Amino acid sequence: MDAKKITEDYHDWHNIAELRLLGLSRSQIAKKLQLPPGRVMRLSRLNVDELLQHGNRPRPSYSCRLDPYEESVKHLLITCPYYSSTQIHEYLKENNPSFPKVCEKTVFNYVKKIRKRYDIPARV
Repeated sequence: MDAKKITEDYHDWHNIAELRLLGLSRSQIAKKLQLPPGRVMRLSRLNVDELLQHGNRPRPSYSCRLDPYEESVKHLLITCPYYSSTQIHEYLKENNPSFPKVCEKTVFNYVKKIRKRYDIPARV
């Protein structure tokens, strides 16, 4: 996590702690600081050590339903960089009988992720 985010978390945590000492409820604090109530609740439960540990923990990586097709998508983008995500979606559906039923926006986001990961520019 970057220093800016940690500083922002600490600043919010400090303000929340001060307002809690004044006797304000979590919902009152959320309104006063214009923060989401869930953020106020989460930060108010932490002490300083937990706050610093929380800021340094790595984000979890989630698998995608399209990960088994990553090599196919990568190959298509390298050989045919002008293909749109819709064309890739159609190709995957036609050539893979086990391809999951996903919407075009899911494929669009996945293609964008693969382009970024392997630095494959989109060509028109």
